[in-house]
Amino acid sequence: MEMHQLRYFAAIVDEGTFTAAAHRLHVSQSGISTQVAKLELELGQQLLDRSGRQIRLTPAGEAVLPLVKSALATLEAIKL
Repeated sequence: MEMHQLRYFAAIVDEGTFTAAAHRLHVSQSGISTQVAKLELELGQQLLDRSGRQIRLTPAGEAVLPLVKSALATLEAIKL
């Protein structure tokens, strides 16, 4: 698991689409999609429901999101 994967996951949730998250983070949509798929594979859980036009969190995604946001906030605090 890598920090950029956590950032990508959080950005997708915040922005609502892979494309908007990729734009915000200045990465390709395919790159962000690949990295989140790798994160899901490593965790053994699907975090996002991609079946409709909107991205929705799965129950696993809902459980992981607060931990991801906390980890990212801690990383930002360390940088200060």
